[in-house]
Amino acid sequence: MATKKMSIKISEDMHEWIAFEAEKRGLTMNAVIIFALETYQQQSTILPNIAMMKEMMDKLENE
Repeated sequence: MATKKMSIKISEDMHEWIAFEAEKRGLTMNAVIIFALETYQQQSTILPNIAMMKEMMDKLENE
């Protein structure tokens, strides 16, 4: 997969938190940010479909 470089501005508090989390987990700050963004992407894709998924599961259980 090709990657693109992106420069962002964040608060000093956010920078400190990311640095702390990265150190605690033995990761780079970049890895922590990528993980957070991927998690957000998954949630924004899956959460809107939960009601439909439950309906499908209920239907399958009743068959």
